[in-house]
Amino acid sequence: GLLVGLSYPLTSIYLAPIVINQWFFKRQGTFTAIALAFIGVGGAILSPIMTMMIQANGWQATMMTWGIILAIVQICIGGFLIRTTPLALGILPYGATQEDVRKIIASDGKEEDPDKLPGLTLKRSLTTPVFWLMAVVFTGFGIMAVVTPNVNTMVQVSGFTAMVAGFAVSCSSIGNIVGKLIMGWVKDKKGAAWATATAALMAIVGFACYIIAFTTMDETLVYVAAFVGGCGVCMATMMPPLVAADAFGPKAFAALYGIGSAIRAIAGGIGSPVAGAIYGSSGSYVPNLVIWIAFAFICVPFAFAGIKAGQKRWDRPGTEIRE
Repeated sequence: GLLVGLSYPLTSIYLAPIVINQWFFKRQGTFTAIALAFIGVGGAILSPIMTMMIQANGWQATMMTWGIILAIVQICIGGFLIRTTPLALGILPYGATQEDVRKIIASDGKEEDPDKLPGLTLKRSLTTPVFWLMAVVFTGFGIMAVVTPNVNTMVQVSGFTAMVAGFAVSCSSIGNIVGKLIMGWVKDKKGAAWATATAALMAIVGFACYIIAFTTMDETLVYVAAFVGGCGVCMATMMPPLVAADAFGPKAFAALYGIGSAIRAIAGGIGSPVAGAIYGSSGSYVPNLVIWIAFAFICVPFAFAGIKAGQKRWDRPGTEIRE
């Protein structure tokens, strides 16, 4: 369990945004959305295949087989991405011009020079209000990560059948994919703060629909709530790299995004048992939904304030990178 816990975020929600940040100069929101959306697509496709393999061959043989397959795939991908940027291969990052590259790399055109990158250093981020404003945002994202694993249980204990709960999980999963694409598009058009606001709005609407559905016992509204809420709560995985990039800049992106991801994970780890305790004491998920609405709302002003404060403090050597 410990090894899986270490490897899953490293190979998916942590490394994918960093690779995109280095290999794509423009439309990073869209490409991050596509990459993270395929986590859900892969899960939807491979989960039933793994189930059939376990039924046919046992879980030991199945896990060994998939372990070998994943190792081979990741070794091949790792070999292709062994260089941190495409520049060493004579390839420009997606959407970049020679002038863009000249502004962000050293004179030899091969190695990134941190002193020539705009943004905040790790030390400067930790000693200014920027990091602490963003820490609240990452905490909110972590709380949102608690929602999706609770959908099945939440629907069933509210009086609906296991079949309804299963369809709700499917609607939530589809929403997770659609929501990531929406957030990526908004980020590229308006910035990460507005993408966070869009996600929060969808999450709040979805949570409100859950409360109404549980009160009226409306199955259709449960599916609507699961889809719309799923569109919003995927901010837990989608938004951390995007707000980190906008607030901190590329200078120390990997380190600061890693710290933000750790805060998100800690908040999610604490939030899950707390949600269970709240349900155990109240006998209802409505109090949890109200708390989740509050955290979704809180993310928005802190995201705007943190990103604005961060960009004001960026080191901007030479000419700014063109948007």
